[in-house]
Amino acid sequence: MPKLHKGSSSKQIVFWPLEKVLFQSARDIATSKWFSSTAYTANVTDSGSSLSSTADPIWHYIRNGSTQGLQAGDGEEESLYISGLLLLSLLCPFDAKTDLKDIKAEDIAAYNAYIETIEPWLSQGLGHDVYELITTARLDIINSGTEKNTVEILSSSDDNLKKTYPAYLTKKDGKGCVLSSSARSLSVELKCVEAGNLSLKFKGMAIQDGQGARIPLWIAYSGFSLKGGSVDHAEEESFRAWHDAIHQYSLPVTDADTLTLNASWRVCPQTRSTIYALLCHVDSRLQSLERYL
Repeated sequence: MPKLHKGSSSKQIVFWPLEKVLFQSARDIATSKWFSSTAYTANVTDSGSSLSSTADPIWHYIRNGSTQGLQAGDGEEESLYISGLLLLSLLCPFDAKTDLKDIKAEDIAAYNAYIETIEPWLSQGLGHDVYELITTARLDIINSGTEKNTVEILSSSDDNLKKTYPAYLTKKDGKGCVLSSSARSLSVELKCVEAGNLSLKFKGMAIQDGQGARIPLWIAYSGFSLKGGSVDHAEEESFRAWHDAIHQYSLPVTDADTLTLNASWRVCPQTRSTIYALLCHVDSRLQSLERYL
């Protein structure tokens, strides 16, 4: 499974400063079919100091995420499209041709520092819905042995933790549990029912695009640790995973083992195509943004 490389010779990702991202968004919005005023187009430039008063409504929207004073049309859809266009730029602050296959730990740190600067745009509405998707980690926990084997979740540090025992993880050798959390750090106390082989499968969410293909939504795990019962200590650091590229860790457990699992993860840079697919997943009307990929 992909690791977060440290000290690798591969080229580090160049992230654009927020100001450049915002001006790119302003240009895209000003020239989009949802915003037709040529006066705005002429005054959106690469330099903040050269923005004239005619561009102020665009800049107000870009800075505040509000349609107040932005003459983008009379309907709700125009505001939706402009919000989607802005999020495409905000969540992908790098050249569209950037290779994200060999991400370094330094890249993850730099991207998360950048994410902190744009969190106001991600706190509500469309931004919140997409941000929730890219920060939600998934962990499948399976205790295999006999049909009586399973795990019980005794407590969690995340009050909003989602816990399910889906039918597809109920098999002759045991019943598995699926945990989902967007807290970015998680501590769970679990109990093993029956002796067996405990598997931890770190993933991302299972989301499909409009054609039914799984969206490669990567999660950057900082690592995990597991201890308690018959397990002295187990841990791993820095790896990436998504639903179809699982990071798995397995170990033997005994009946009634009570274990403490700690895991943490950070926001992973996603391709522009992935962000576009997530936007369309949230609202299918945003398929019109495909021309900006």
